[in-house]
Amino acid sequence: MSIATRYGLPALCTVLAAACAAAPAAADTVVAELARDTPIAAYGGAVAWSAFDPASGRYALAIRQGGEVAPAPIPTAADAFDVSLGPDARGRVVALYTRCRTASTAMEPARGCDVYRYALRERREHRLSAVSSPSQDERWPVQWRDRVAFVRRDPRSRRGTRRICDVPYVKTLSSPRPSRGLDRGLCSGTVGMAIRGTTIVQVTSTRVRLLSARGGVGRRLAYAASGEGGYSPFVSPNLSSRALWLTRTGERETGQPQDDLRGFLRIDLRSGLLTAVRANLNLAGRVARDERGAFWYVQAPEPPRDDDTGEPPFCVSDVDPCRLVRASPSPFSARRRVLPARLSGPGPAGRSHLNLFAADPVLTGQLTRTIVRGNAIVGRRPLANVRLVARLRTGSILEPAPFTAPGPTTTTDASGRWSFALPQPPPVSVASVVAPRLRIASRLVEIEARSRITLSASGRSLSGTVAPAQPGRSIDIQRHDREWVTVATVALVAGGTAFSLVADRPGDYRAQLYSTLAVGPLSYGGQSDEATVGP
Repeated sequence: MSIATRYGLPALCTVLAAACAAAPAAADTVVAELARDTPIAAYGGAVAWSAFDPASGRYALAIRQGGEVAPAPIPTAADAFDVSLGPDARGRVVALYTRCRTASTAMEPARGCDVYRYALRERREHRLSAVSSPSQDERWPVQWRDRVAFVRRDPRSRRGTRRICDVPYVKTLSSPRPSRGLDRGLCSGTVGMAIRGTTIVQVTSTRVRLLSARGGVGRRLAYAASGEGGYSPFVSPNLSSRALWLTRTGERETGQPQDDLRGFLRIDLRSGLLTAVRANLNLAGRVARDERGAFWYVQAPEPPRDDDTGEPPFCVSDVDPCRLVRASPSPFSARRRVLPARLSGPGPAGRSHLNLFAADPVLTGQLTRTIVRGNAIVGRRPLANVRLVARLRTGSILEPAPFTAPGPTTTTDASGRWSFALPQPPPVSVASVVAPRLRIASRLVEIEARSRITLSASGRSLSGTVAPAQPGRSIDIQRHDREWVTVATVALVAGGTAFSLVADRPGDYRAQLYSTLAVGPLSYGGQSDEATVGP
């Protein structure tokens, strides 16, 4: 089945363009900070997620109700809870998840997993023996009234292969009949389940499948190719009576329309029409939507490098953690939304490498909140009078190393702009800017500090300057003869700040100084503009 795609705002906003433009922008709200990425769920005014404790290395089940967040009074877990929220047979809100005897590793999935249910009102947990097999592993349980859906790992996949084959199951809790397997589809691992009534959705990283509790062949709602071109998985399904809501993240460039749909997704269950809304921020992937239409999502910090894929553990920063954010309103609404604060810079947008002159090193950027409507960025709201701190360390961005003590500080101006005059840096260093009160940081940038070199010609004489001073060093003089060739090496004089020579023939010349860490912290490189020696 082909997938119809659509971008932009709902038709209502086109009809009422003036009203949409005049509507005030509501601000997305940070609900909690997350030390690790985590599944999230929402229903009945409650939101659930896994709160990681770095000291113990374990996760607690966190519940937010009435604006208050508290850990559920149940044992912690070595892995994040695959939690879902829904109504039980009496309409009370319950959380479903699995507990496993053996935690997952980088090479193996968790083992010995059974389904557990936590009743939010009674604050009690118990194992759902009706759906927990003594010989198979259950994952991703979801409940709607008297019906529970989940997946079981096919035991045949454990014999001589590491492939994960999940089979969807459904069980009516009030019936004595055992859990019933549904259409398994292709052999793959599940990353999320959703249920409402008899409608069940199973999501793998590359497939979104619509199933029925009554059985029959599953229907593919969306797919994503894998392999060359990148990786862009689906995750975090949520069902309403008419549509499925989920996200898709990562990067994939293939030229195929289905591979270009990233951000928040909505799939109409009847028509299969897929609507995509760009997140316009670094989306970790998890999203929750409750029965009233409220949205929550997990925002990740800025990726540390241009080539960073956003793979875990990208939530581990103690100065810029992931955040659980409530959208206001839904990303699919025609209303304007104000996104959480973002520190742009240092350096050009989207770049993790910055060249600057070592004689006057200055970092610049801006602190703003982006205003969006659907896919479009419609404005930015500056944040003034916010204190910022620079973090600096030597070495390459690819080399993990601690930052030195907090560097210089500054305050944003009325337009949210900021600048730092840095102490004279080493030839290669790494910098980031932090807003301590907001608990956000800019992306890391690798700074290559260079000498400012001048070169001028007067007759056959060439002369120039170097800043900062590079005492005891020599500079190469190059002439362009089809390519640049070094024709002389001249010692720097006047304390390492000047040089001169007489050219042996006309041509275009430049001065080149190579950086070398062996000389010390003032061993900058650099290159002058061209100077022409006439006949």
